[in-house]
Amino acid sequence: MILPRIVIDVRPDGPDWIVSVGCATPPLEHRMPALELPGGRRLPAPAGADPAKVASMLERIDDNTTDAADVREYGCLLYEALLAPAWPAIQMRPDVVEARGVELALQWPASETALHSMLWEAMYDGNHPLAGHPRLLVAVTRLVPTDVAERPYELQRPARMLLACGAPLTDAIIRPGAMFVGLVRALETTGMCSPRVDLHVTAQHLADACREFRPDLVHLIAHGAAGGESGVVSLGSGRPGGGDVDGAQLLAALTDGGRPAAVILSACRSGSINPRTGALPLAAQLVGGGIPVVVAMTGDIAETACRLYTNKMLEALREGEPLVAAAARGRRAALIGEMSSLHRLDWAMPALFLARNVEPGARLIDPEQAHRLGDIARELELLMQPVFIGRNAFLSQIDAAFPPERRPGTGLVIVGRDGPIASLGGTRLLREIGHRLLRRGHLPILLGPFSQMAPTTLLQVICQITTKMAQFAEQTEVRLPASRLLGLRGTTDWPMPAAEDEIEAYYTASYELSQRDPSAVVPDRTRSRLRSDLYALALAAADAGPPFGAHTTPVLLLDELHRWEGVVRQLLGLVRPSGLGTARLPIPVIATASLSAGDGEAVRQFISPRKNQPGYLYEELRALGSAEAALGFQWVLMRPWGEHPAYVAPTSTDHAMLAKTLLRLSGQPKAVNGDLYLLAGALSDLGLLEQVDDDKVYADFAERYA
Repeated sequence: MILPRIVIDVRPDGPDWIVSVGCATPPLEHRMPALELPGGRRLPAPAGADPAKVASMLERIDDNTTDAADVREYGCLLYEALLAPAWPAIQMRPDVVEARGVELALQWPASETALHSMLWEAMYDGNHPLAGHPRLLVAVTRLVPTDVAERPYELQRPARMLLACGAPLTDAIIRPGAMFVGLVRALETTGMCSPRVDLHVTAQHLADACREFRPDLVHLIAHGAAGGESGVVSLGSGRPGGGDVDGAQLLAALTDGGRPAAVILSACRSGSINPRTGALPLAAQLVGGGIPVVVAMTGDIAETACRLYTNKMLEALREGEPLVAAAARGRRAALIGEMSSLHRLDWAMPALFLARNVEPGARLIDPEQAHRLGDIARELELLMQPVFIGRNAFLSQIDAAFPPERRPGTGLVIVGRDGPIASLGGTRLLREIGHRLLRRGHLPILLGPFSQMAPTTLLQVICQITTKMAQFAEQTEVRLPASRLLGLRGTTDWPMPAAEDEIEAYYTASYELSQRDPSAVVPDRTRSRLRSDLYALALAAADAGPPFGAHTTPVLLLDELHRWEGVVRQLLGLVRPSGLGTARLPIPVIATASLSAGDGEAVRQFISPRKNQPGYLYEELRALGSAEAALGFQWVLMRPWGEHPAYVAPTSTDHAMLAKTLLRLSGQPKAVNGDLYLLAGALSDLGLLEQVDDDKVYADFAERYA
């Protein structure tokens, strides 16, 4: 749904302002008086406002010590000053009535710093906040007086989203942003985005990540302040090169790899100003530097409001809502779902800054493409619930090994340990890697998990691969090419076959191959034919369009390789620094394995002398670290899955105690399948967690006013 845009233009006129509302021809105009506060600060307010009373109320807003009267009075003050004379006419416009919503696009000269300091998103019409209007979906946006060269457009592939944090995610002040990362990880499973996570970044690290990853969206979580001549964020404190970063430095880092379509700043006061110095909001500076869309925080947002706002906004984007409408739904969710919303203004803190030539109907996500990739991933058994947690450092290595739209440079990755690997999430990790690679346009072939008999001969491995190739073609509707491995030579075997015939022929030929004598397999010849067949399929996938393309690379994912007794040495003997391929056409192999159970000794002997050589990577599979586990388990609990409800930490929670209690799960990812929810029930009884149903609260509100 595209919300009709009503531009509200504010311009100085002596000590006051003239407000021009473009809801009629000619625009409706009225004067907005200026109120002089103690200390010389000037801000808009209706005539007759008491300066001392307003100043006291603003102090409580800055300190987050408001009550219900403050929230209502402040919202009414803004509404009366800016919008009241024109609001009846806006509601009566036919396009607003038809859309059941409206975008109030505020714009003023950049020099009018007094206007930047107000939380216009909190306007209250005397009956209810506009964000929770019972008949209209009301969006408030802030138009920055600049035109960008590249406006956002709907991507035909999963959006590359960089999730960067300027401090550890376990930092108490960073926690609302950390919860945002968990929500993105939950929603990425639908194919909405292809993420990369970088933690404790400095400005240089952020620039490097943007240059390497070339993100479409950047979400930056950091400490923020509106100070000096510019707003600042703190990046990489305590690290070499870390410290406060101003608007110019941040813009340079974010645009090192080109300009992202949108940036989300989970940084306190990144959308506000320093009232003493009149510094421009950091968000406005980024838009002025050519970034079309910036979401920023005008104050210190609480975790619950951040969760509710983010959850609904991202869900709406995933379903194809324009950005403006999605942000309005996010704010409404934060308002109606937060019990303290009558006493606090957290729901009004997120502000949407747009370049003035960004259209109100701009969409960032193609919902068809997102759902298509999610469906493909599910059918290929790569997409599993609940949200994947932990392993951020290792997944960053995988991201670096598979750069966007380029062929990888790593041929073999072993994730293992000297001991049993059960309960450590190795299978789930392989699926997560495969899902990431699929969203980046690669061809992941997952072999396993094998509940009973794992492959014991090279012939069985080959038959597994050809069967998976047929499954990939079924789900992606890619035409299967001729196969050297299976002896299928295209039109010589069937004249102009239908796709179903090709797939049936692959399955039949794979079965017939499995009945042959395993000793007749010639390893090197098999390696050559395997490379030929896999790249023929990759070439066919490239013709299917984004995310596939010339960079599409086949990748084999081998689960619990130590159980493949009898074939491990033979299979690893075929691996080169390019995997099972060549330097020009690599076929990486990524495997989990115990180095002591089954044929694990063969894995150890192969990888030990190579783990530090180019093309090879070894990562130890261990229990999650305490901080990573505590945060990750909260991510799982935050989104309902299966028969499980959602749990979140209430405002009063002792987070140190919550994290300590979650350590009882010993950092084992397998705990999410049962023990985690037994513990969550107990923590709920203790008041450290509470059960929530955000979707139901929002649906009840929508039904009540439908």
